[in-house]
This record gives sequence, C-alpha cells and structure tokens, in this order.
Amino acid sequence: MYSRLLLAALHYNHNGSREVARTHDGEVQYGVRYPRFRKGGWVVRPVKEKPSYAYASALMESLIEAYSR
Repeated sequence: MYSRLLLAALHYNHNGSREVARTHDGEVQYGVRYPRFRKGGWVVRPVKEKPSYAYASALMESLIEAYSR
C-alpha cells in the first residue's frame, strides 16, 4: 500500500504541470465537462496534454541496478 502511495505521488508530481493541448493550427483545445455537483451546469475547460510515464522507466532501471548488486 505504501509503494502504491509513493508511485501515485511520483505520477502526480511528474504530470501536475502539463501544458495545454493544441490543434495542428496552434489553437488551444477546449472540452466540455459536466460536473455532478453543478447539477446540469456545464463547464468549458482547456484540454491538457496526455500524461507522460517517463519516470517509470528511470525508476525500473534504478531498481534493477539496486537489486543486481
């Protein structure tokens, strides 16, 4: 459970400040959200880039190096 918590924190810290997604023309992409607490009220928000998992490969390499000693 503790390892899952640490992994979730790594993922959040790595992807917390993602850039806004853009179209091929360079315009910002927007999406419509329907939050439950608004009871039917919709919200327009910019779409973020896809999350990155580059930290996972670096983590795996360090684990392999640590356990191969």
